[in-house]
Amino acid sequence: MTKIKFLMALLLLGLLNSHLEAQTDKVNIAKINVVSPFFGSLHLAYERVFSDKLSAQVSFFYTGRRDRAEVNGGVGFIGEARFYLSDNNSAPLGFFIAPYLSYQAMKQNIEIANPQGGDNLRSKANLNMFSVGLTAGYQWIFKDIITVDVWGGPGFVVGSQSPEASDDIKVNKPPFPYTKRTGLGGRLGATIGVAF
Repeated sequence: MTKIKFLMALLLLGLLNSHLEAQTDKVNIAKINVVSPFFGSLHLAYERVFSDKLSAQVSFFYTGRRDRAEVNGGVGFIGEARFYLSDNNSAPLGFFIAPYLSYQAMKQNIEIANPQGGDNLRSKANLNMFSVGLTAGYQWIFKDIITVDVWGGPGFVVGSQSPEASDDIKVNKPPFPYTKRTGLGGRLGATIGVAF
Protein backbone atom coordinates (compact mmCIF):
# COMPACT_ATOMS: atom_id res chain seq x y z
CA MET A 1 0.00 0.00 0.00
CA THR A 2 2.87 2.37 0.82
CA LYS A 3 4.39 1.76 -2.64
CA ILE A 4 1.08 2.60 -4.32
CA LYS A 5 0.80 5.86 -2.36
CA PHE A 6 4.41 6.70 -3.25
CA LEU A 7 3.79 6.03 -6.96
CA MET A 8 0.60 8.10 -6.89
CA ALA A 9 2.50 10.97 -5.24
CA LEU A 10 5.19 10.75 -7.95
CA LEU A 11 2.53 10.75 -10.65
CA LEU A 12 0.86 13.80 -9.14
CA LEU A 13 4.21 15.58 -8.87
CA GLY A 14 4.90 14.76 -12.51
CA LEU A 15 1.54 16.19 -13.57
CA LEU A 16 2.21 19.34 -11.57
CA ASN A 17 5.69 19.72 -13.03
CA SER A 18 4.31 19.42 -16.55
CA HIS A 19 2.50 22.72 -15.94
CA LEU A 20 5.30 24.61 -14.21
CA GLU A 21 6.76 26.07 -17.40
CA ALA A 22 3.39 27.32 -18.62
CA GLN A 23 2.62 31.02 -18.74
CA THR A 24 -0.76 32.68 -18.64
CA ASP A 25 -2.18 36.00 -19.75
CA LYS A 26 -4.88 35.91 -17.05
CA VAL A 27 -4.54 38.74 -14.51
CA ASN A 28 -7.49 38.04 -12.17
CA ILE A 29 -8.13 35.08 -9.90
CA ALA A 30 -11.18 34.46 -7.70
CA LYS A 31 -10.44 31.90 -4.96
CA ILE A 32 -11.93 29.94 -2.09
CA ASN A 33 -9.88 28.61 0.81
CA VAL A 34 -10.41 24.85 1.06
CA VAL A 35 -8.92 24.59 4.59
CA SER A 36 -11.12 27.20 6.32
CA PRO A 37 -14.36 25.11 6.44
CA PHE A 38 -12.56 22.73 8.83
CA PHE A 39 -12.35 25.68 11.26
CA GLY A 40 -15.94 26.82 10.76
CA SER A 41 -15.03 29.64 8.37
CA LEU A 42 -15.68 30.79 4.82
CA HIS A 43 -12.64 32.49 3.28
CA LEU A 44 -12.81 34.12 -0.18
CA ALA A 45 -9.93 35.87 -1.98
CA TYR A 46 -9.24 37.90 -5.11
CA GLU A 47 -5.76 38.19 -6.64
CA ARG A 48 -4.80 40.78 -9.28
CA VAL A 49 -1.54 40.58 -11.26
CA PHE A 50 0.29 43.88 -11.87
CA SER A 51 3.57 42.72 -13.43
CA ASP A 52 5.60 39.60 -14.19
CA LYS A 53 6.70 39.33 -10.55
CA LEU A 54 4.05 41.21 -8.52
CA SER A 55 0.42 40.75 -7.61
CA ALA A 56 -1.85 41.85 -4.78
CA GLN A 57 -4.45 39.76 -3.01
CA VAL A 58 -7.35 40.80 -0.79
CA SER A 59 -9.31 38.31 1.28
CA PHE A 60 -12.49 38.34 3.28
CA PHE A 61 -13.52 35.69 5.77
CA TYR A 62 -16.49 34.97 7.97
CA THR A 63 -16.33 32.57 10.87
CA GLY A 64 -19.06 31.13 13.03
CA ARG A 65 -18.78 28.33 15.56
CA ARG A 66 -21.58 27.10 17.81
CA ASP A 67 -21.80 24.50 20.50
CA ARG A 68 -24.36 24.06 23.26
CA ALA A 69 -23.22 27.03 25.33
CA GLU A 70 -21.16 29.24 23.05
CA VAL A 71 -21.50 31.17 19.83
CA ASN A 72 -18.27 32.52 18.37
CA GLY A 73 -18.26 34.50 15.16
CA GLY A 74 -16.78 37.38 13.27
CA VAL A 75 -15.30 38.76 10.09
CA GLY A 76 -11.84 39.56 8.88
CA PHE A 77 -9.93 41.15 6.02
CA ILE A 78 -6.43 40.38 4.76
CA GLY A 79 -4.32 42.36 2.31
CA GLU A 80 -1.07 41.03 0.91
CA ALA A 81 1.50 41.78 -1.78
CA ARG A 82 2.78 38.68 -3.56
CA PHE A 83 6.29 38.69 -4.97
CA TYR A 84 6.82 35.80 -7.41
CA LEU A 85 10.42 34.61 -7.36
CA SER A 86 10.51 31.77 -9.93
CA ASP A 87 12.93 32.39 -12.81
CA ASN A 88 11.00 30.18 -15.24
CA ASN A 89 7.53 31.57 -14.52
CA SER A 90 5.75 34.87 -14.18
CA ALA A 91 2.96 35.92 -11.83
CA PRO A 92 0.60 34.39 -10.86
CA LEU A 93 2.49 31.12 -11.32
CA GLY A 94 5.21 29.67 -9.14
CA PHE A 95 6.88 30.30 -5.79
CA PHE A 96 6.00 33.53 -3.95
CA ILE A 97 6.55 35.37 -0.69
CA ALA A 98 3.84 37.67 0.61
CA PRO A 99 3.94 40.19 3.45
CA TYR A 100 0.42 40.63 4.83
CA LEU A 101 -1.71 42.77 7.11
CA SER A 102 -4.99 41.51 8.55
CA TYR A 103 -7.84 42.68 10.76
CA GLN A 104 -10.38 40.50 12.60
CA ALA A 105 -13.46 41.49 14.58
CA MET A 106 -14.76 38.61 16.68
CA LYS A 107 -17.66 38.18 19.11
CA GLN A 108 -18.30 35.55 21.72
CA ASN A 109 -21.65 34.89 23.40
CA ILE A 110 -21.96 32.34 26.18
CA GLU A 111 -25.27 31.26 27.69
CA ILE A 112 -25.54 28.68 30.44
CA ALA A 113 -28.31 27.54 32.75
CA ASN A 114 -28.45 29.33 36.07
CA PRO A 115 -27.65 26.74 38.77
CA GLN A 116 -29.85 28.71 41.19
CA GLY A 117 -32.79 28.74 38.77
CA GLY A 118 -34.28 31.69 36.96
CA ASP A 119 -32.98 33.25 33.77
CA ASN A 120 -29.99 31.78 32.00
CA LEU A 121 -26.63 33.44 32.65
CA ARG A 122 -25.06 35.26 29.74
CA SER A 123 -21.64 36.67 28.92
CA LYS A 124 -20.49 38.61 25.88
CA ALA A 125 -17.09 39.76 24.69
CA ASN A 126 -15.65 41.49 21.63
CA LEU A 127 -12.16 40.96 20.27
CA ASN A 128 -10.38 43.10 17.68
CA MET A 129 -7.10 41.84 16.28
CA PHE A 130 -4.51 43.21 13.89
CA SER A 131 -1.72 41.03 12.57
CA VAL A 132 1.29 41.42 10.30
CA GLY A 133 3.47 38.68 8.93
CA LEU A 134 5.06 36.94 6.00
CA THR A 135 3.83 33.89 4.12
CA ALA A 136 5.51 31.78 1.48
CA GLY A 137 3.76 29.52 -0.98
CA TYR A 138 3.37 28.13 -4.45
CA GLN A 139 0.62 28.59 -7.03
CA TRP A 140 -0.15 26.27 -9.93
CA ILE A 141 -2.41 26.92 -12.93
CA PHE A 142 -4.09 24.05 -14.75
CA LYS A 143 -5.58 24.34 -18.24
CA ASP A 144 -4.99 28.12 -18.06
CA ILE A 145 -8.03 28.55 -15.81
CA ILE A 146 -7.95 26.52 -12.55
CA THR A 147 -5.52 27.66 -9.86
CA VAL A 148 -4.31 25.87 -6.76
CA ASP A 149 -2.07 27.54 -4.21
CA VAL A 150 -0.73 26.55 -0.81
CA TRP A 151 0.87 28.94 1.68
CA GLY A 152 1.86 29.45 5.25
CA GLY A 153 4.03 31.57 7.49
CA PRO A 154 4.51 33.36 10.78
CA GLY A 155 2.94 36.57 12.00
CA PHE A 156 2.53 38.80 15.02
CA VAL A 157 -0.92 39.49 16.48
CA VAL A 158 -2.05 42.46 18.58
CA GLY A 159 -5.56 42.27 19.97
CA SER A 160 -7.85 44.05 22.39
CA GLN A 161 -10.72 42.39 24.23
CA SER A 162 -13.69 44.24 25.65
CA PRO A 163 -16.29 42.37 27.72
CA GLU A 164 -19.71 43.98 27.64
CA ALA A 165 -21.37 45.32 30.79
CA SER A 166 -23.89 42.46 30.80
CA ASP A 167 -21.14 40.00 31.78
CA ASP A 168 -22.72 37.95 34.55
CA ILE A 169 -20.79 34.69 34.09
CA LYS A 170 -17.44 34.09 35.69
CA VAL A 171 -15.92 32.15 32.81
CA ASN A 172 -13.29 29.65 33.91
CA LYS A 173 -11.53 29.65 30.54
CA PRO A 174 -10.24 32.58 28.51
CA PRO A 175 -12.59 33.91 25.84
CA PHE A 176 -11.73 33.04 22.24
CA PRO A 177 -9.78 29.88 22.95
CA TYR A 178 -8.93 29.44 19.26
CA THR A 179 -7.13 32.78 18.89
CA LYS A 180 -4.21 34.49 20.54
CA ARG A 181 -4.83 38.01 21.70
CA THR A 182 -1.24 39.25 21.57
CA GLY A 183 1.86 37.39 20.49
CA LEU A 184 3.07 35.13 17.74
CA GLY A 185 0.58 33.70 15.31
CA GLY A 186 0.54 32.72 11.68
CA ARG A 187 -1.42 31.70 8.62
CA LEU A 188 -1.74 28.41 6.79
CA GLY A 189 -4.04 27.54 3.94
CA ALA A 190 -4.77 26.30 0.46
CA THR A 191 -7.09 27.72 -2.17
CA ILE A 192 -8.71 26.65 -5.41
CA GLY A 193 -9.53 29.42 -7.85
CA VAL A 194 -10.61 30.45 -11.32
CA ALA A 195 -8.33 32.67 -13.44
CA PHE A 196 -9.90 35.12 -15.86
